[in-house]
Amino acid sequence: MAISLSGEEKKGDSLPQKKLARFAQIEQPTMAQMLSRMEQAGLIQRQQDTVDKRSSLISLCPIAVEKIDQVFEVLRQANEEVLEGFDETEKRSSSRSPAMSDRQP
Repeated sequence: MAISLSGEEKKGDSLPQKKLARFAQIEQPTMAQMLSRMEQAGLIQRQQDTVDKRSSLISLCPIAVEKIDQVFEVLRQANEEVLEGFDETEKRSSSRSPAMSDRQP
């Protein structure tokens, strides 16, 4: 979810909670609980959708974007260490893994 939201956030968009739940393949109540914890931690903001008053729009707070960048840097470094000794073809095929595919260094 963070990857998807981060991508949208960089465009200045917010995403509906329902879309996030669908993307993460989790049920709405589970998503609502997770988002509540993230909101309490200061990672996200919720706003009522002006078009659909029943829907909440979710956006990342600046600290969350910073944390995501830090996490991806750690993942990138770990990936480099794991792939040490592999040839370029093997490295390219591993870069298609879900953890690294949405983010470029």
